[in-house]
Amino acid sequence: MKLLIFLLSIVGAFFSTSCAVAQSHIDSIQTKPGYMKSVNETQSQFNFYMRSVRGDSTRAVRVLQIQNAYKAALKELEASQALSQEDRVTRIKTLMADRNRKLTALLARDQFEKIIPATERSPSSQQ
Repeated sequence: MKLLIFLLSIVGAFFSTSCAVAQSHIDSIQTKPGYMKSVNETQSQFNFYMRSVRGDSTRAVRVLQIQNAYKAALKELEASQALSQEDRVTRIKTLMADRNRKLTALLARDQFEKIIPATERSPSSQQ
Protein backbone atom coordinates (compact mmCIF):
# COMPACT_ATOMS: atom_id res chain seq x y z
CA MET A 1 0.00 0.00 0.00
CA LYS A 2 2.81 2.40 0.88
CA LEU A 3 4.55 1.46 -2.37
CA LEU A 4 1.40 2.27 -4.37
CA ILE A 5 1.03 5.68 -2.69
CA PHE A 6 4.71 6.39 -3.27
CA LEU A 7 4.47 5.46 -6.99
CA LEU A 8 1.30 7.52 -7.47
CA SER A 9 2.93 10.56 -5.85
CA ILE A 10 6.00 10.18 -8.10
CA VAL A 11 3.84 9.82 -11.22
CA GLY A 12 1.64 12.75 -10.14
CA ALA A 13 4.65 14.95 -9.49
CA PHE A 14 6.15 14.00 -12.84
CA PHE A 15 3.02 14.87 -14.80
CA SER A 16 2.25 18.07 -12.93
CA THR A 17 5.77 19.50 -13.43
CA SER A 18 6.01 18.44 -17.08
CA CYS A 19 2.64 20.01 -17.83
CA ALA A 20 3.57 23.21 -16.04
CA VAL A 21 6.82 23.49 -17.98
CA ALA A 22 5.10 22.72 -21.29
CA GLN A 23 2.53 25.44 -20.71
CA SER A 24 5.07 28.05 -19.67
CA HIS A 25 6.91 27.98 -23.01
CA ILE A 26 5.72 29.99 -25.98
CA ASP A 27 3.28 27.95 -27.97
CA SER A 28 4.35 27.26 -31.55
CA ILE A 29 1.03 28.49 -32.96
CA GLN A 30 1.02 31.71 -30.96
CA THR A 31 1.30 34.85 -33.08
CA LYS A 32 4.03 37.40 -32.56
CA PRO A 33 3.15 39.94 -29.85
CA GLY A 34 2.87 42.98 -32.11
CA TYR A 35 1.24 41.19 -35.03
CA MET A 36 -2.32 41.05 -33.76
CA LYS A 37 -2.09 44.60 -32.49
CA SER A 38 -1.03 45.87 -35.91
CA VAL A 39 -3.74 43.81 -37.63
CA ASN A 40 -6.37 45.18 -35.23
CA GLU A 41 -5.09 48.74 -35.68
CA THR A 42 -5.17 48.41 -39.45
CA GLN A 43 -8.68 46.98 -39.34
CA SER A 44 -9.93 49.73 -37.03
CA GLN A 45 -8.33 52.40 -39.24
CA PHE A 46 -9.95 50.84 -42.30
CA ASN A 47 -13.33 50.78 -40.53
CA PHE A 48 -12.93 54.46 -39.59
CA TYR A 49 -12.10 55.36 -43.18
CA MET A 50 -15.04 53.27 -44.45
CA ARG A 51 -17.40 55.27 -42.21
CA SER A 52 -15.75 58.53 -43.26
CA VAL A 53 -16.11 57.83 -46.99
CA ARG A 54 -19.63 56.45 -46.54
CA GLY A 55 -18.91 52.82 -47.34
CA ASP A 56 -16.79 53.20 -50.49
CA SER A 57 -14.21 50.45 -49.93
CA THR A 58 -11.92 51.43 -52.82
CA ARG A 59 -11.62 54.97 -51.48
CA ALA A 60 -11.13 53.68 -47.94
CA VAL A 61 -8.28 51.43 -49.11
CA ARG A 62 -6.69 54.31 -51.01
CA VAL A 63 -6.98 56.62 -47.98
CA LEU A 64 -5.40 53.92 -45.81
CA GLN A 65 -2.51 53.57 -48.27
CA ILE A 66 -1.94 57.33 -48.40
CA GLN A 67 -2.04 57.63 -44.61
CA ASN A 68 0.30 54.66 -44.11
CA ALA A 69 2.79 56.07 -46.62
CA TYR A 70 2.65 59.43 -44.81
CA LYS A 71 3.21 57.81 -41.40
CA ALA A 72 6.10 55.70 -42.72
CA ALA A 73 7.75 58.80 -44.17
CA LEU A 74 7.33 60.60 -40.84
CA LYS A 75 8.91 57.69 -38.95
CA GLU A 76 11.82 57.64 -41.39
CA LEU A 77 12.24 61.39 -40.99
CA GLU A 78 12.12 61.07 -37.21
CA ALA A 79 14.80 58.37 -37.24
CA SER A 80 17.10 60.42 -39.45
CA GLN A 81 19.71 62.37 -37.52
CA ALA A 82 21.21 64.09 -40.55
CA LEU A 83 18.67 66.93 -40.81
CA SER A 84 18.55 70.09 -38.76
CA GLN A 85 15.35 71.03 -36.92
CA GLU A 86 14.45 73.63 -39.56
CA ASP A 87 14.91 71.10 -42.35
CA ARG A 88 12.74 68.60 -40.49
CA VAL A 89 9.93 71.13 -40.10
CA THR A 90 10.15 72.00 -43.78
CA ARG A 91 10.11 68.34 -44.76
CA ILE A 92 7.13 67.61 -42.46
CA LYS A 93 5.19 70.51 -44.00
CA THR A 94 6.01 69.16 -47.46
CA LEU A 95 4.83 65.67 -46.49
CA MET A 96 1.59 67.06 -45.03
CA ALA A 97 0.93 69.17 -48.12
CA ASP A 98 1.54 66.18 -50.40
CA ARG A 99 -0.75 63.96 -48.33
CA ASN A 100 -3.44 66.66 -48.21
CA ARG A 101 -3.21 67.20 -51.96
CA LYS A 102 -3.73 63.49 -52.62
CA LEU A 103 -6.63 63.25 -50.18
CA THR A 104 -8.42 66.37 -51.42
CA ALA A 105 -8.29 64.95 -54.95
CA LEU A 106 -9.85 61.72 -53.64
CA LEU A 107 -12.38 62.92 -51.06
CA ALA A 108 -15.16 65.43 -50.64
CA ARG A 109 -14.44 68.34 -48.30
CA ASP A 110 -16.52 66.99 -45.39
CA GLN A 111 -14.84 63.57 -45.71
CA PHE A 112 -11.40 65.19 -45.76
CA GLU A 113 -12.24 67.20 -42.64
CA LYS A 114 -13.35 64.05 -40.79
CA ILE A 115 -10.06 62.28 -41.52
CA ILE A 116 -7.46 65.04 -41.22
CA PRO A 117 -7.31 67.13 -38.02
CA ALA A 118 -7.59 70.91 -38.43
CA THR A 119 -4.01 71.34 -37.22
CA GLU A 120 -2.73 69.28 -40.18
CA ARG A 121 -4.79 70.92 -42.90
CA SER A 122 -3.02 73.41 -45.10
CA PRO A 123 -4.62 76.83 -45.55
CA SER A 124 -5.35 76.03 -49.20
CA SER A 125 -7.42 72.96 -48.26
CA GLN A 126 -9.64 74.93 -45.85
CA GLN A 127 -10.94 77.40 -48.43
